[in-house]
Amino acid sequence: MENYLPLITGFVGVILGSLTSVIVAWINSNSQRKLERLKVAIQLAIENRRTDHEDARSPNIKGTKPLYPFSSYIFYSYQIIKLVDDEKLNAESLQKLHAEHNNLEVEILKETDKKLGS
Repeated sequence: MENYLPLITGFVGVILGSLTSVIVAWINSNSQRKLERLKVAIQLAIENRRTDHEDARSPNIKGTKPLYPFSSYIFYSYQIIKLVDDEKLNAESLQKLHAEHNNLEVEILKETDKKLGS
């Protein structure tokens, strides 16, 4: 039995080392995917805000909505990207996200009105 102890110890070490490598690779891959998701969301948010800004400045568009903080654009874009990445984007999930975003915009406007009113 004593002759097999170094062999067993080496085998356990190889297993633990391999398992650790797989776990680290998975963590890095997951982190990289989230970073890429955030980059795409920020690019989408920049474009959406730019479009809203152009619409707000255009004399041809009536009833334009106000420009919201950039963070609200990022939130909305990130949630869309997440739905696409998780393969859960459908009419129902998009309507739910749109309703949540509208509620967020309403809260932002209320907070802005409070600050401007005081």
